[in-house]
Amino acid sequence: AFDYSNNLLEFSDSTKASFGTDNDLQIWHDSGYNFIDAATGNAGFFIRGRNNTVLQQPQLKIRNDANTEDIAKFIENGAVELYYDNTKTFSTNSLGASIYQRLVCEGTAPSILLSDTNHQNYTITADANLLTISDANNGDRFKLNGNGSISALGFFNCNDTVYAANGLSTNGNIR
Repeated sequence: AFDYSNNLLEFSDSTKASFGTDNDLQIWHDSGYNFIDAATGNAGFFIRGRNNTVLQQPQLKIRNDANTEDIAKFIENGAVELYYDNTKTFSTNSLGASIYQRLVCEGTAPSILLSDTNHQNYTITADANLLTISDANNGDRFKLNGNGSISALGFFNCNDTVYAANGLSTNGNIR
């Protein structure tokens, strides 16, 4: 009913406002939740903003159509969580981010750049049977070749025993 004193169209709990020829869109409130429902057909939702579009909520969840699996969660002052088949695969935290299971980097020479707070950059690169760890100041520091050989460039410190089945050679110090 329209409330002329407040200039509002008011609905009691669980009363639906329906839109579209087949009542495709329904909006209603029950005593605990608010609903916007694409009730029939294959209609999707488009939320369009011409400048800034804001969804304001302390926790926003995106779930599957059956409402049985999480797809994503956005938690105020907390994590962003992404799910695959209802299993958490990625989340942010106070230290950065966590990846659960594994990270796959694909391409011709995929690499991961790690940078500390002093802007010291380390790169891990995989290319043609060679895994290389390098830093921005000194270049390649460690190489693991597909044939099983290992190259460590620079100072190599070992606090225990080093075993080499086919010999050990060095161009520098091993301590």
